Amino acid sequence: MSLRIAMAAFLVCSLAACGGGASSRSALPGVPGAPLGSAGNATAQFVIKVPPKTGSSTSRGPAYVSPSTQSISIQVDSGTPTLANLTPGSPNCNVPAPLSPLSCTLSIPSLAAGAHTFTIKTFDGLAGAGNLLSVNSAPFTVVANQANLVNITLAGVPASLLVEPGSGDAQIVGSGTAGLQFTGETSHTIVVLPEDADGNLILGPGAPTLAATLTGVGAGSGLSVAPASGGNPNAFTISSTGFGGATLALVATPASASAGSAVTANVALDATVDSTIIAGGGTFGYADGTGGAAQFDGPFGIAVDTANNDLYVADDYACSIRQVTTAGVVTTPYGSPPASGVNCGGTNGTGNAALFGSPIAVAYDSVNGDLYVADAAFGCGLRQITASGVVTTLAGGSTCGYADGSGSAAKFGSYVGGIVYDPTDSDLYVDDSHNCSIRQVTLAGVVTTVAGAPPPTPACGAVDATGLAARFNATQGLAYDSANQSLYLSDRYRVRQVALPSYVVTTIAGPLPPNSQIGFVDGSGSAVLFNDMSGITYDSADGNLYVNDSGNAAIRQVTPAGIVTTIAGSNPLTPSFGGSSGGFGFSAQFGFPIGVAYDATTNALYVVDRGSVSIVQVQL
Repeated sequence: MSLRIAMAAFLVCSLAACGGGASSRSALPGVPGAPLGSAGNATAQFVIKVPPKTGSSTSRGPAYVSPSTQSISIQVDSGTPTLANLTPGSPNCNVPAPLSPLSCTLSIPSLAAGAHTFTIKTFDGLAGAGNLLSVNSAPFTVVANQANLVNITLAGVPASLLVEPGSGDAQIVGSGTAGLQFTGETSHTIVVLPEDADGNLILGPGAPTLAATLTGVGAGSGLSVAPASGGNPNAFTISSTGFGGATLALVATPASASAGSAVTANVALDATVDSTIIAGGGTFGYADGTGGAAQFDGPFGIAVDTANNDLYVADDYACSIRQVTTAGVVTTPYGSPPASGVNCGGTNGTGNAALFGSPIAVAYDSVNGDLYVADAAFGCGLRQITASGVVTTLAGGSTCGYADGSGSAAKFGSYVGGIVYDPTDSDLYVDDSHNCSIRQVTLAGVVTTVAGAPPPTPACGAVDATGLAARFNATQGLAYDSANQSLYLSDRYRVRQVALPSYVVTTIAGPLPPNSQIGFVDGSGSAVLFNDMSGITYDSADGNLYVNDSGNAAIRQVTPAGIVTTIAGSNPLTPSFGGSSGGFGFSAQFGFPIGVAYDATTNALYVVDRGSVSIVQVQL
């Protein structure tokens, strides 16, 4: 797994007022002046307040509910619980004034700085005896060299709600006021904590009952909310099957009418994707290395090796095939290595002894463990790289052009948008863009045109039909769908489907042929607009397609039914370009996304951003 965007801190804000009561919870994240991530250990102090029982003997109206709690245990992560009695005579407790709450302090020393989860259990007997009354848990952050103080009220009047991402989940960020963003198509835990007017957390007996529902759920997002498993009344699970937004409606109902009225809050939710640069970025060059130390000279196509979970990138201008781990370690196993400089050619050989002219598309054969590379120079050959690193020319390689045939008698155009391997019949399919056709290549090197105009004369256009009667315009990407036995092409303005083995060509998204229109519109079918699409890939986990809309600097999801949603990069309302930058959803920026591949192991897309010469992980 690559490095994700790290949360330096959970954002913590009261829904009533950001920062309200924060000074009394300096162990919680987001406290001003707290240098999160400091090294070393620290002590956390938990101040437990037990309000006095309200009755006719007091001069104020009913405000609090008296709990029956006699003792409490606090456990940090999976450590040993710390027990303490909560009575006026306990050595760690005191009542400062007649109407003041009982205040008891528990100290837990030698906690490592950083994020933790505390779990409290309350009992109606001393020393943890009697009945277990409640179990609550919440995230908090220990800061070295500072007071780590958490104030907790065991019963009280709720004034606001604190909403936090669950501890340890780096794929959800935000707060109750700013809203929550998180990776879609999965589940995340949030913690909802009632607070009193002083900013104390209200937990345990007498705490309000919490309820959560969703309103305004975006079409296709599949967002839902439910109480989390494990019995923690403050924890909820947010799940989604797609991408989109909703509003989380929260209600905290006091345990008794004497504890005030219900408190409500609305939190914006956004199920999206999380983009992170894992290698390269910034300037063109040719260097192996890790992360930003690596350089690419013209990255183009990309494929995932399912045997070792590595990525292979066709580095066009560097005349080489680069290997990239999902942790961002870049090496050059084929073609001249960076230390030798860029050395181009059409020489077959093993490993770095082989030379490439202009590698632009790459595919992985999951059955044999081989790679296939479309080389746009030195005869436009389809090169094969065996699992042992031996490079040969499978088909083409004599001269560029347009001819069916076997081995070197076959010819390809000088631009190939994509290659895919079909494990059903052990054939390759090549998007021969310059010849506006789809070519089938057997592993013996026999090349046949199966869709688009037959050789020797290419005929480009936009016609949905069967086989050689179909026409393509400017295809720049090819994907294989094993579930529906289909090929999918990004054909500049539209997404086309080629059913196998009938080779029936249809348009599933974008203007229907022969109409052509560029733009940036999400939607369904012919109402969708694209602008110069390039790479396309198939997500075997959910059956959706993902395309690089290069002209809009955006990553877009396309369902097999033709429903299109922009998930990363530019927002359709405000398209924007930039050097690759990480972030959730539209906050990520792309320069010119061109190659894309889906990795089932990490459930992520890997995007080649040619504009910023980087490899970007888009976590689904």
